Amino acid sequence: MRPKPHVTEVTAGVKLSHPHLWDGHRVFKLEEGSVGLVAFVAIHSLRQCSWLGWPAALGGCRFKEYTSSEAAIADVLRLSRAMTYKAALAGVLFGGSKTVVLGNPKRLKTGDFLLALGAAIQEFNRVFRVGVVKTGEDMNITESDVAVMSHATAFVNGKPRFLSGSGNPAPFTALGVVEGIRVSLEHTLGPDDEPIAGRTFAVQGLGSVGLPVVHMLRERGAGHIWVSDLDESCMGKIIVGEERDAVSYLAPGSVGSLNGTEVFVPCAVGGFLNERVVAELRYKIVAGSANNQLADEKAGDLLHAYKILYAPDYCINAGGLINITHEDHPEGYNEARVREHILLIPQTLKKIFERSRAEDVPTYRVADQMAEEIIKASFIKP
Repeated sequence: MRPKPHVTEVTAGVKLSHPHLWDGHRVFKLEEGSVGLVAFVAIHSLRQCSWLGWPAALGGCRFKEYTSSEAAIADVLRLSRAMTYKAALAGVLFGGSKTVVLGNPKRLKTGDFLLALGAAIQEFNRVFRVGVVKTGEDMNITESDVAVMSHATAFVNGKPRFLSGSGNPAPFTALGVVEGIRVSLEHTLGPDDEPIAGRTFAVQGLGSVGLPVVHMLRERGAGHIWVSDLDESCMGKIIVGEERDAVSYLAPGSVGSLNGTEVFVPCAVGGFLNERVVAELRYKIVAGSANNQLADEKAGDLLHAYKILYAPDYCINAGGLINITHEDHPEGYNEARVREHILLIPQTLKKIFERSRAEDVPTYRVADQMAEEIIKASFIKP
């Protein structure tokens, strides 16, 4: 018989140790000693979810070898707050939460560990009682892992299609990114029936989102696409033939200063857009799926000053979030309904761009303001 997970609320201590990072609801620590499970769950906000009949929050489960528990707590607080803002602009019926699991996934992540994690999430929801808190895929937690966890908890989304889930969210994230690129080009270069056709792009990162972005851009008639990845063999992922002729590999260190290319599409790690990198950019637009692209506010202010249109990351990359929330739709998951919802992303970006232009305010600040207006009106905050 599996040991019962231990769930401890640590909100009071977090407020003392991280007063400038936490303005959310509650934080919990999850433990199960037999498999070495230690995790933290942060609930930043809740939103009344008519689909579930309860206040609810949603955020992925990140499995990472943190340097300390304090580093993990700081990360879960920051990420759960970001999920609140992302959920607000995405128009989903969930607030923002996040789960982080401490440890080396290559060493710890077994079937028993994932079942214990699922059981801990189930027990946490029993203890929480105030609402429903769900989790799903994120760093080092895959669709297959979610499938295993679902045997021990009802509080996961992103299950495979054969388990009546929404499947891999990456293609839907990519769809939102490409639609966001389309509206970014229209805003920058003027209306066009096919704004992507003939344009040039630099895509950083050919992972689960970057690769479908490249293919979608080509399907829409993109001109030359430069791709950059730490793994040079990434070019082998590009479809051979005509597709390969239109795509070239670019060394990672030179992606920022590429002349003659119009759109930079960051789909790798975040935090890389600092003052130095922004000063070297030669693009008209920055629009990609990477999280937390701006190293700090100064980088966002410089993009605006240099007249480089920045599509706020947590708006343009919300397609995957939208996809997994639709698992809870009262009529069941429907891909056509999901795609229709994702088309709200370019509409929201258009509003951000127009307000930024009218008020001469950086787009990232406008996105935050718009999200905060929605949060104040519709979210349950402490």
